[in-house]
Amino acid sequence: EIRSGTGVCLIGETVRQQFFGAGDPEGEIIRVNRTSCKIIGLLEPKGYTGFGQDQDNVVLMPLAAYQRRIAGNRDIDSIYVAADDRTPTTELLPRVEDILRDARRIPPDREDDFSIRDMTQIADAMA
Repeated sequence: EIRSGTGVCLIGETVRQQFFGAGDPEGEIIRVNRTSCKIIGLLEPKGYTGFGQDQDNVVLMPLAAYQRRIAGNRDIDSIYVAADDRTPTTELLPRVEDILRDARRIPPDREDDFSIRDMTQIADAMA
């Protein structure tokens, strides 16, 4: 599904309630923009973020399917990375930066063409 760009998706609880009520959506077809998408699973409910964003109002699909069928390009605007409780973000961020610089072929003498935000720092500042 990932390599072939198959039109399959996972949906969040809010999407399920809006379109299917209490029913089981697995196997149903929904349209995302003009693309048909077969629901293959339901995500665990997460609720709202500290910023008031509904984390259950989401449709996830394989990246290749999104790029080919919806975006029409291979650009990636955002990547969200989570660390387990044993890995401090201060240790993780330089590794993510190295991976992105390598993937984008940025030479050592050039500045990053991306930005990285540590959400724990933002959450601490808000608290």
